[in-house]
Amino acid sequence: MSAKEAGFISFSFETTLPLDEELFMAFLSRVPLELFRIKGPVRFVDRTQMLNFVGGKSQWQKWSDAVMTRLAFIGWDVIEERILEKLNQCILRS
Repeated sequence: MSAKEAGFISFSFETTLPLDEELFMAFLSRVPLELFRIKGPVRFVDRTQMLNFVGGKSQWQKWSDAVMTRLAFIGWDVIEERILEKLNQCILRS
């Protein structure tokens, strides 16, 4: 049985627009337990930081190389479209 057949999923999210920090932090606080890994640079209005999210805990580091948000996700029995829809709601479109 393959990982995909077992229900494991990986997907990504990218945007060059900044994310609303308050909305993104709220998104992270409501991530389902089945989404156990998120990693990548996150662009906010005033800075970009590297996110390392594992098992419900976030670790942030300074990051100066990225001008966009580029996140990788790993989970089990997660509906990718729902996660991406919630992330798209965090994008600042001013």
